Amino acid sequence: MQHLLDPKSQLASLRNIRRHLTPDGVFVFDVFDPKLVAIAVEEDPEILDATFEYQGHEMQRYATVVRDLSTQVMALTFRFEGENTDLVGSARMHLRWYYRYEIEHLLARAGFTDATFFRDFARTPWSSGGEIVVVASRQAN
Repeated sequence: MQHLLDPKSQLASLRNIRRHLTPDGVFVFDVFDPKLVAIAVEEDPEILDATFEYQGHEMQRYATVVRDLSTQVMALTFRFEGENTDLVGSARMHLRWYYRYEIEHLLARAGFTDATFFRDFARTPWSSGGEIVVVASRQAN
């Protein structure tokens, strides 16, 4: 869901998912719950994000984030460093953040009903600050 950057593609995807569910089927997915303090900052400087082993080589991943507050889209750039120069490089991706009621609205427009929101996959009741885990039922025709 977070790679779908505009309402047209979000609704097309949700409608397609709904179309493939059985009448009593459910769709379960999660997105991160935006933390307002973090997303209010338009750009984060590069930081060492992770150190890990890949194919027997120690690697470091550095991350930079640039946010577009008007579209709720962040551009993430990951830069990889390590001993093996064949594994060094960078990658960029875009993610859109959603608010809980925005997801509820998109689901309703796509024909889902009985959406339930949780904070995690342990089914902790939803509250701001965790993940947003969604369980949505397919509406009968």
